[in-house]
Amino acid sequence: MTGCLFFLAVQFLGAEPPGAADYLDGRRALDSARYGDAMAAFTRCAEAGGLLAPYASVQAAASRVRGGDPDGGIAVLLALAEKQPAGP
Repeated sequence: MTGCLFFLAVQFLGAEPPGAADYLDGRRALDSARYGDAMAAFTRCAEAGGLLAPYASVQAAASRVRGGDPDGGIAVLLALAEKQPAGP
């Protein structure tokens, strides 16, 4: 799903959105169970702003949970919900 979203964004915008390389690095790290690396990459993507930022924040939270920090992951999700109540 995320790969499809990225593909559509690139096709629609004609260029990579801000943080795209970090988002893809995060996906690869998450798929390899390198949760710390995934969290760092998704956080960089979220900080870059743009189209992928809210999705990267959710993935950063998921990486924290999978990496053994459920409270930290929940805190990230709560902060995102406060910042974007309608969702990404």
